[in-house]
Amino acid sequence: MPRTKKNVQKSKGKSASADASQSRKLQAGSQTEGTDTPCKVLKPRGRVNTKSINEMRRQKRFPQFILRKAPFQALVKEICSEYHENLRMQSMALAALQEASEMYLVNLFEAANQCAIHAKRVTLQPKDLLLARRMRGDRAVF
Repeated sequence: MPRTKKNVQKSKGKSASADASQSRKLQAGSQTEGTDTPCKVLKPRGRVNTKSINEMRRQKRFPQFILRKAPFQALVKEICSEYHENLRMQSMALAALQEASEMYLVNLFEAANQCAIHAKRVTLQPKDLLLARRMRGDRAVF
C-alpha cells in the first residue's frame, strides 16, 4: 500500500480524543470506500496541429490534385502569354507543372506550419511563410 501524506489540520476546540476517533473513522473509510467526491478523469491532451500536419503528409503521399485543372490552366496560359503569344501546351506538360507547383506549396505550408508551432501558435501568419522560404533558401523573399 502506498504511503500517503496527511495535511495538518488546525484544532477547532474539540478534545484530542474526539479528533483521534474521527481520524480513525476517516482512515478506515478511505481504505474501504475511497473518496466521497467523484474525480473527473482527465484524458491526455493531444499535440497541437497534428490534424493539419497529417493532412499535409497525406497530400504528399497520394498524387491527387488540390487545385482544379481549369483555373490552373488559365493561370499558366496567362503567365505564358506575357512572354510569348499563341503558345500551346500539352496536357501532360500542364499536369507536370501542376504536380510540381502543388508539391512546392504543400512543402512550403508544412514548413510554415512547423514555424508556427515552434512559436507556440496555431495560426499561420505571413512571417511564418517568409521564415519558411528563408530557411529553404528561396531567392525572391519579400
